[in-house]
Amino acid sequence: MDTYIKKTIAILGSTGNTASTATEILLANKDINLRVTGRSAEKLAHYADKGAEVFIGDQADALFLTKVFTGADVAYLVIPSKLQITDYKEYANQLSDAFVTAIKQSGLKNVVLLSSLGAEHATGTGPIAGLHQAEEKLKSIPDLNILAIRAGYFMANYFGSLGMIKHNGINGGAIKSTIPIAHIAPSDIGKVAAEALLNFNTNGFEIKEVYSPKLYTSTEITSLIGEALGKPELPYIEFTGADFKAGLVGAGLSESMAEMFVEMAEGMNSGLIQPNQSAKEWQNELTTFEDFLPNLVSAYSAN
Repeated sequence: MDTYIKKTIAILGSTGNTASTATEILLANKDINLRVTGRSAEKLAHYADKGAEVFIGDQADALFLTKVFTGADVAYLVIPSKLQITDYKEYANQLSDAFVTAIKQSGLKNVVLLSSLGAEHATGTGPIAGLHQAEEKLKSIPDLNILAIRAGYFMANYFGSLGMIKHNGINGGAIKSTIPIAHIAPSDIGKVAAEALLNFNTNGFEIKEVYSPKLYTSTEITSLIGEALGKPELPYIEFTGADFKAGLVGAGLSESMAEMFVEMAEGMNSGLIQPNQSAKEWQNELTTFEDFLPNLVSAYSAN
């Protein structure tokens, strides 16, 4: 009698914004072996209790990643955001180099990469340029199949605006008020990633853009937030790049990350960061900003 061999899926940064959702979905599937990774055994303990194989280590360590990838059928690759990192470009470069080394040494053949809208551009997009580098490095590996999930602007980023709204009575940023922005809820990315990992069918390099099909300007977003918070007159203020950077540094971001976010805003303003694929029917099932609003209201009330 033939022995059934379960599919082995590895997820990097398993407690992160998108990976945690993918992990929880895949844990419910008893027909796979799931490998979860992170730097804290305590944070991963509940995954182990549910049957996941736990790997503790630093994903910038190629030797660690080689162990994670060896014997895996497919892996989810993520470059986590680190707001206090002193040199973001070097950080992103180290992680993507570690991906490449580990993939080659382990023989892994299939990957799903969390990327971003705008990753087709090498420069002018802030932290997204690091994802461009990652895509290009992965594409250089012979016979590697890559699904790049190019995601929209995280709705969760607006949690960072709540302090400004509460204490200054404004919402603001360096993105122009009238620029339509493609948004996405991180949990939706996790759902798309889980489906892609479970039913991986990419040959070569493929791009899948993931964003809620309704695009919102910063003025529209601010109006929706204001209405939900009982502040219907809440204004959106366009900051200069210098003022925006100063505000980010004051909020605890490193100079490097603040500069990256200023450049990303400029990339949005210039049209570098926008969808290239038309919205698909399945995207109508994704979270709208109106759906996401209760999360912001809850966080606002809790602080």
